[in-house]
Amino acid sequence: MAIDYDESLDALVAIVSGPRDLEKAKADWMRLFAAFESYDTNKLLCDARLGEFNYELDDWIAFTRELAEPITGTCIALVIRPELRDFGVVARLSAEAGWNQLRFFYEVEEARAWLDTE
Repeated sequence: MAIDYDESLDALVAIVSGPRDLEKAKADWMRLFAAFESYDTNKLLCDARLGEFNYELDDWIAFTRELAEPITGTCIALVIRPELRDFGVVARLSAEAGWNQLRFFYEVEEARAWLDTE
C-alpha cells in the first residue's frame, strides 16, 4: 500500500495494489494509524481497485469489526471495483458501528468530491 497526503483534501490517500491478505492489511493499517497522527487528519481516500484480496468475507467481517474502534472518528472514502461491493458494504457497516463515516465508490472523482464536503 502506498500512502500519501493530499493537502487540498486534508486527507491521506492510500493506494492498494497486488495480492493482499489479512496480515498485510493489518500491517498497512498500522502505517495508516501513524500517518493519521503525523498529518493530524481524520480523513482517508483508499483506492483499493488494484488490490487482489485473498481472504474470505467472514475474515473481512472480523477484521473490520476489530478495526472500527481504533479509528473512531475517521471519515473514509473507499474506492472499489463493483465485484467487491460485498466487501464495501461490510466495511461501511463495521466502520459506522465504531462511530466512523465510510462510503464506498467505484470512481475516485466521486470519492474525492464526498471527502471534500466532510
